[in-house]
Amino acid sequence: MAIPIRLIRKDLQVINLDCTDYMMTVTRGIYVQPIPLTGERVGGDLNMVTSALRFDCIVRDDEDCTGADAGTASDVKASASIDFTTAQTFGTLSGYDTAVYMSGDSVNDVDGENSASDLDGCGFEITSTHTSTEGEASGGTVFTVVFDNGSGSGGSGTGGTVAAPIITVGISGANDAETLVTRIYDAMIEHSAIASIADVADANETELESLKLGVSKAIGTNQLEEPAVEGALYFEQVVAGTNGHTGTPKFTTPSGSTVPSPLVSPFSGGKQGECFSAGDKIQNLLGNVVSNTVLGAMGGFYNLSESLEGDSTTKHGQDYIIGVQVPYNSLVNTSSQVEEVGGVPHGYAARNFIYGTGFGNKDKDAVSNTRGASEPFDIANRMSGIRGTVVQCEINYEAAATVYKATITFQPLDVMMGI
Repeated sequence: MAIPIRLIRKDLQVINLDCTDYMMTVTRGIYVQPIPLTGERVGGDLNMVTSALRFDCIVRDDEDCTGADAGTASDVKASASIDFTTAQTFGTLSGYDTAVYMSGDSVNDVDGENSASDLDGCGFEITSTHTSTEGEASGGTVFTVVFDNGSGSGGSGTGGTVAAPIITVGISGANDAETLVTRIYDAMIEHSAIASIADVADANETELESLKLGVSKAIGTNQLEEPAVEGALYFEQVVAGTNGHTGTPKFTTPSGSTVPSPLVSPFSGGKQGECFSAGDKIQNLLGNVVSNTVLGAMGGFYNLSESLEGDSTTKHGQDYIIGVQVPYNSLVNTSSQVEEVGGVPHGYAARNFIYGTGFGNKDKDAVSNTRGASEPFDIANRMSGIRGTVVQCEINYEAAATVYKATITFQPLDVMMGI
């Protein structure tokens, strides 16, 4: 019998693990000082705790791959982003303070170097992946966005002309990332082949046939010390699958221009719902752990404002593991605790283990744990599971075996930050 453990990715995709056992280690950091002669000991307790969760799991091939609901993976649309709060050199030896992109933005009293006049004639190209009216895959459409620092202050599309998808954006006076992104967004959604992400999500299949790309505004990465601003553009292909990995967006500049690129994350993450072998699953798990990035901060501290709880990162690193749900059977929150014959409980309530950290936090025991185990994980709600990420993955395979053994170490973290 397997224990169903669920690792949660940043995009809220679930990695289901069939585990044979697990171990939860919690260590309090107590400073101990022996007293001379008396043999007594004095302890200093500052409520400093370290913890780790270790799961021993069996990884098997998917079964029933020919059915209508075959496979455990759902169709996923490729996504991309352009972050105008941050220069493309972000994360290199140039340092955090020098990464601010727009002249109207500032981090640690360091202003960006690029104004609307510098971006005149720049822009980007982005390629969609869509289907024909028969439902078969067809070539994507290249959208060309051009920045115009003329007298106009707004943006304009092409009046719905799909044959010539050149979108001109008026950026006069748009010297900060949030204003610039708003101008680009407004201009792009005027085009008949583009819709906001919310519209794409709500549209029916007939409407989707005429849409090729979704766009929305997203949180920028350089707002760790300020209230987060929507200084980035987030794109999503309408059609799911790896064909959405078009190698775009690509930042473009006029001939002879030395304007650097903002932080661009090309389309990635698209996949079709397919069955996975045990080896496929191990490769996917290794891909999550071996190289991943958080650009911004997720989580929050218990004693601070609730507005600080949540996710202030960009859409980058969507496969980053941000939490785990470990279910257990609870009696304290059931409607009836009457025992049946033979001492068997009348009924359990399924709950996920939680870590009730924070100074003075009283919502940390079994009585406080009232959310059902099947409720989705929410990074802004510490009662929905345990925040953190995977720090170690050990794989064991024996020749000719049909299963893999995996030992996964999960590090609980209330706040995850990265640059």
